[in-house]
Amino acid sequence: MLTISAASTEYRRIPVSVIADNGSALNPTSLTVAVGFSADTDPPDTYTTATWVTDTSGPDTVYKAQVLVTAGTLTRGVYTAYVKITDNPEIPVIEAGLLKVR
Repeated sequence: MLTISAASTEYRRIPVSVIADNGSALNPTSLTVAVGFSADTDPPDTYTTATWVTDTSGPDTVYKAQVLVTAGTLTRGVYTAYVKITDNPEIPVIEAGLLKVR
């Protein structure tokens, strides 16, 4: 679970795996990515445009959707993060973990 202060403005990075039909990992950085947060069990109605960050520090390349969470945008509570990737013809919305705002 990621944690952020309600008074903070900071980037949150969410790891994303994109797998081809043959099971191999794909590089998603040419695709449009957005992140949304929901306080209930439904995906959010609105998303914020995100950017891709590539982490090559480990044995495998990890792609992360990076979004700026600004102070006052989310009230205190626990939110489910969703990553929306725009491809053609697919536009998957992926449940990506929890964000705790304190």
